[in-house]
Amino acid sequence: MRLARIEIENFKGVGAAQRIQLRPITLLFGPNSAGKSTLLQALHYMREILERQNIDPDLTIAGGLSDLGGFATLVHNHELDRAVRIKVTLDLSEEQGVDALPLNSGLHADDTEFQELQLRYLLGESAEHKDYAIVQQAALAVEVRWSELERAPYVSRFSIELDGEPFAAIVSPPQAGRAQLTDFNFAHPLLRRTLNADEEQTQESDAVGPSSPLEDEISNLAREVALDRSTDSTPDDKFRIAVATAKGALPDFDRDLALDLRDPEVKRAELEQQTPCVVGLRRPAWSGF
Repeated sequence: MRLARIEIENFKGVGAAQRIQLRPITLLFGPNSAGKSTLLQALHYMREILERQNIDPDLTIAGGLSDLGGFATLVHNHELDRAVRIKVTLDLSEEQGVDALPLNSGLHADDTEFQELQLRYLLGESAEHKDYAIVQQAALAVEVRWSELERAPYVSRFSIELDGEPFAAIVSPPQAGRAQLTDFNFAHPLLRRTLNADEEQTQESDAVGPSSPLEDEISNLAREVALDRSTDSTPDDKFRIAVATAKGALPDFDRDLALDLRDPEVKRAELEQQTPCVVGLRRPAWSGF
């Protein structure tokens, strides 16, 4: 795995979005104030956010305790009404799958919790299915805004892309406990139904095939989605699921996402979040986060 690209917007001296391609060996050179340190500081800031959940950093954990000075110093022109956006793209072409996925850890696609989630993303490479779905590239993007109410910065959006296409995002206002998983891309190739060994993949079937199994499961188990589907004005990609996060839209990377999912077929309230279909949707579907 290597860092292949970084994109920054409204960070230090960079206003409009800038994209920088990175190679295994990348040299930065130029006159003073050309932006060399800005690129490195953006990487430090991203690491502070992802590893330490530190949205308003002073001293960083890397680079000899670099002094970033906090969000008010980092945002472009010190204008607190701007949103800082940073996205990093990782090249995974040399990887053999994500170890965090249960199906890469000894479980099987026919297990009870996965029977309704026959997703290409979970399958990876399989001899039993005529499919190959190892992620080659992943991108993580954060958007950080200033809250006048809290007098502090917060992560307003955290999104993920797989193989160059949007996958899903978490959005949140500054108030705690109001984050939502949304912006689903159910048309993503990795979220399509897996093919059995006797099935043929055709361009036509890929374009007009059935909805993603993930879409169907979310529709059945998420109360917010059921509410959204009762209105004609809500597009599919705006479906939402309440999610517990560390800070704003930033998830806790040390544990599975805590999604508000309940099985409507269960009569006892204490069991409606523990059925196999709920467990299956919670455990693997968002391991990419």
